[in-house]
Amino acid sequence: MKNTALVTIFLLLLTGCLDPNTLDSTSQETIKSSAQSITADMTEQEQDEFAKALMYYSLGGQNAWTSMVGSFDSKNDGASPETLISINLQSLDGLTGQEVLEKYREALAKDKELRERKRAEREAKQAKAREEQETIRKLPSLAETFLRHTTQR
Repeated sequence: MKNTALVTIFLLLLTGCLDPNTLDSTSQETIKSSAQSITADMTEQEQDEFAKALMYYSLGGQNAWTSMVGSFDSKNDGASPETLISINLQSLDGLTGQEVLEKYREALAKDKELRERKRAEREAKQAKAREEQETIRKLPSLAETFLRHTTQR
């Protein structure tokens, strides 16, 4: 019985040690220490991408501009930049390094798709505006032709 209890405790401790490291966004200190433990087993390329992912999300991710502008807003209750970073990183809290990288890659793909869609919409609007300008440019000659035909009858 005593051996079973010791083996059980040992196994519980061991499984806790074998769990993959996860990001803890509770504070600047926990973010830093958990990020260091996550990246310890990563390749240099993964470490670079992980650092970019943390930067991306610490600035607010897809809503980075809104988040940055909001941080200067008087309604942010005087939150420090560190607090805002922790808040922005909450979406990564509890994720493993690989999960952070997957989420980051998906977000970049969505960002790219959104940029391309907006660019296509902008180009379509510009093409329509050019077409309308060309039509407007041709109006005097069309009106003149129309008047010639109507006065000849």
